[in-house]
Amino acid sequence: MNMPHCKHLLVDGWNVIHADGDLRRVFDGGKGMRAAQDLLAKKLSFIHDSGGIRITIIYDGKGESISVESIGRQATFAEVYTPSSMTADELIEHFCAHSKHPQDLLVASADNMIRLTSGGFEVGSISPETLFGWARGSAAFVEHFCEANSDMNARRWRRQKMSDGPFSGLDELAEELRAVERAMEEIKNAERRRRKSGLRTPEDKKNGLMRRPVKAAQRTTLKDLSSLGDAFFNPKRTRAKR
Repeated sequence: MNMPHCKHLLVDGWNVIHADGDLRRVFDGGKGMRAAQDLLAKKLSFIHDSGGIRITIIYDGKGESISVESIGRQATFAEVYTPSSMTADELIEHFCAHSKHPQDLLVASADNMIRLTSGGFEVGSISPETLFGWARGSAAFVEHFCEANSDMNARRWRRQKMSDGPFSGLDELAEELRAVERAMEEIKNAERRRRKSGLRTPEDKKNGLMRRPVKAAQRTTLKDLSSLGDAFFNPKRTRAKR
């Protein structure tokens, strides 16, 4: 939604609450004034957060001086209560009249007199309907931004884990193990096919020769060994026998 240029949004608090059906039902339904104020602040928070715009919600007060209460501990988002001697409309008029940069102000109110007066000080104004349309558009933008940012962070986290995280080597290691398993399975399949076909490799022949028992041409007995001993130690005796 295209909105007028604005750096500081002034909201006529009770006027805007009574102009919106949801806020009016909260106010009139027994939940109280504070519940309606909190809901208004929640709706406007999206404008504040998405656009970086200072928001001041002005309410009629009962004290002796102007009171300022930050919303969510943010100095740029506040509720301002007038003293009992001044109405919210009068304080808005003072804002517009004394602003050094009236072109940066924007007033939200259903009161046509306030909007006409602010225009006399060159301050822009919008209706409550336009204000809440702006808030809905800002809420959608914030939601989309959060989802996109969450997806981006998730992708960045996964890339970081894959690149230099403690588990970064698991995929590479698993792939290497699968390659080894495939190679071993291929060797086993080749062996099965060879055995099934009856082919013998040079390695098989070598192994077969090594396993084959050696057959001696003539066996040597103990008697033969003893005669050899006599011939060696008593050569004369051996020749005499012959």
